Amino acid sequence: MLTGCATYGKPSLPKLSAEYAVCFADTVPTPTPGTLSQAKVFAIIAALKKSEMAKSQCGQRLIAFYEGLAK
Repeated sequence: MLTGCATYGKPSLPKLSAEYAVCFADTVPTPTPGTLSQAKVFAIIAALKKSEMAKSQCGQRLIAFYEGLAK
């Protein structure tokens, strides 16, 4: 009768796809020290914006995944 006590109350969520770990682990490298040209500043901003959009989309997929579990 007590065999289920060890797991009682613990959520049994499915394993997440490795996609999420990869998506959230990717970062934009730190710029090298020194003077930055206008072109380099724009390239850094573009890389940051692209990274931000990718993480936002990844986060939205993760939220949708967990909302799907609640249904």
